[in-house]
Amino acid sequence: MIKLSLQDLDAGTRMDRERLRDEFSRFHCVLLPGFLDVRMGERIAKLVSSGGFYTREDFTRDGGVLARENALEASHPLATLMFILLNQPKLFEWVQEITGVGDRIRFFRSRVAEFKPRPEHYDSWHDDVCQGQLIGMSINLGQEPYERGEFEIRDAETQEVYRRIEKTRFGDAHLFRIKLGLEHRVQSVAGSHSRLSCAGWFCSRPDYRVVLKGMLASGAPTTVLKPHSASG
Repeated sequence: MIKLSLQDLDAGTRMDRERLRDEFSRFHCVLLPGFLDVRMGERIAKLVSSGGFYTREDFTRDGGVLARENALEASHPLATLMFILLNQPKLFEWVQEITGVGDRIRFFRSRVAEFKPRPEHYDSWHDDVCQGQLIGMSINLGQEPYERGEFEIRDAETQEVYRRIEKTRFGDAHLFRIKLGLEHRVQSVAGSHSRLSCAGWFCSRPDYRVVLKGMLASGAPTTVLKPHSASG
């Protein structure tokens, strides 16, 4: 099983990686059960309880609302923690191996997002092709099971759905391809619990060390930054 912690990435066996490469090649998406170390669950839940969410919207080219969710402020300690966790050179190399993406990964741009079971929270089909974004990833950070809220990826022209990811648990993640001709979305959530995730993109620019220096200069929480060095 592939496992990520603040200290290291367990990249799995060669057989694991070959299976994931084949699956990603065929379906443009792979599920990574238990990807995030479960021991981080309590720490993340405590940070989430401190608040800091705002309403975030994405827009279409003609000004319509493409998606709406709650997101954590970029300066929130949990957002900083996820930055450090996901900007590890070993993780970048592993993602390049699994996905076969040609450009070098230098940065993971992310946000912590909450989809509530409300009609005003939704996500429409889109492709995310911009700003050097190469591969998408989402990690379930929620402690409670949500209903619906499936991730889907499809062919934009034929509308054939290649993969549907349903009802993930805390720490489960999925990788998906960013490419013209591919679209993805998250379906609306139902029931009584929200869908909480860290979602973002492995990017060709900028270098994560440049971003980290800016975070430190702006006063990012040093207690969160200590567990992982940016020297790699």
